[in-house]
Amino acid sequence: MFKNRIFGLAAIIVVASGLGVVTVTAHAGNNPVSTSSVSTSTKSKSSKSTSSSKAVAEKKAEAKKLAVKASESSKAAASSKASSAKASSVAASTSSVKAAASSQAATSQSTTSASSTSASQSSASSYSAPAQAVAQTPAQRAAAKAASIRNTTGETYVGTISGLGHSTDVVQGSMSRTSAPAQAGLAMTWGGATRLSTTDGLTTEIAGHARSMNFAWIMGLGVGSQVSVTDADGNARTYTVYATDDVNDQSYSTKTGKDQWNAITSAGQGEAVVLQTCISDTVNRIVWAH
Repeated sequence: MFKNRIFGLAAIIVVASGLGVVTVTAHAGNNPVSTSSVSTSTKSKSSKSTSSSKAVAEKKAEAKKLAVKASESSKAAASSKASSAKASSVAASTSSVKAAASSQAATSQSTTSASSTSASQSSASSYSAPAQAVAQTPAQRAAAKAASIRNTTGETYVGTISGLGHSTDVVQGSMSRTSAPAQAGLAMTWGGATRLSTTDGLTTEIAGHARSMNFAWIMGLGVGSQVSVTDADGNARTYTVYATDDVNDQSYSTKTGKDQWNAITSAGQGEAVVLQTCISDTVNRIVWAH
């Protein structure tokens, strides 16, 4: 009896330990009195433990996902920040390059401008105005012409007579000369004051050949026409034609038969010139101007 109680206690104790499913059989003597099955909570506990582990695993997985997402967000933010920083750096670099290029262009332009200014100043400082010919006085021109005529013809220049757009140089002659100079462009004094002067108050006769246009132009003069005379001293005077006539070699007018010798050769007719050229071998044109 005491054994059964101890066994029973042991069984109860075993049941209380909860280590599995224990079948307890109460014996009355050696025969079993009753049998009962006791199911422990081991399986339940194991299930709960599995569920708890699964929950923990899920939480860890969720936490890991969150960590991954946070890491990805952090990386994206870092990448975006890096891209922004790179863009800012590129923009700053571009601005710096543009500024440098602008500065270089300004420096180049300044240098070019300075060089141009320097060259201009240098050119201006080194420029030398061409020498201007010194204007000669009428006397100097007359002297130069006298020297030229003397060197080329051996004649003495005493003046120049001009009219109707023509000009003829005059050399000193005399009534002993029977022919005017043959050189083109020359005439000579013959009657009157043979030293031509525009200021001596005397009359000078000037004779020249018509050929080669030496003196043929005087045939175009008429009453009222003007001629200009410059003497060897450079003194100029304008004379006005007051008469014309045609005479033969003996000085008689072919128109009236009047003797014109004195009117042609006299020096005492005041400040005047008498011009003569041949029309033919025997007839001459005479022009008086004062």
